[in-house]
Amino acid sequence: MFKGCSPTRNPILLDIEIKISSPRFQDVDATFRYQKELELKRELLKENIDFLRIFCAEELAALNRQLYDTSVVLNMNNSRRLNMDGLIQSIECWYQTIAQKSKEEANLFYQNQIQNLQNKNCQFHESLKRNHGDITELNRMIPILQCQVDNEKKKVGGSLARVNLGCLYCGPFEICAFAI
Repeated sequence: MFKGCSPTRNPILLDIEIKISSPRFQDVDATFRYQKELELKRELLKENIDFLRIFCAEELAALNRQLYDTSVVLNMNNSRRLNMDGLIQSIECWYQTIAQKSKEEANLFYQNQIQNLQNKNCQFHESLKRNHGDITELNRMIPILQCQVDNEKKKVGGSLARVNLGCLYCGPFEICAFAI
């Protein structure tokens, strides 16, 4: 760096050279370069803005000149006659369309109702058949169960009579070998 001086001989020069080559000075150098780049970009943007302002002003002037050269032609039809036949036909067509849609919706609604009623009819018919079969089975079982109840009543009555009478040897309500 310095000619004729050896950094090993002069400690001050060695110290300066170390400080210059340190990262802090390199950061300062990079920052300075970045600042210059930003200033250059700022100048370019200013030039671009000036150009766009001039261009915009010229375009506005051209549009204003065209505005004065434009003419408008307006035609009006002041006839007040109404086409009643066409109006009536369009209303009739509109009414028929609405009536047809309403008729289709009503038919669809009633078809769904009929289908639902038929499904319920089938379900009720099946339920009625099952209930009839159950009632028939219960009516068949009633005489059998009544007969069994009567037999059990007779057995219980006979057992009570034996218990109440007791034995001649033991007395009532006592269990003895002779009564059995």
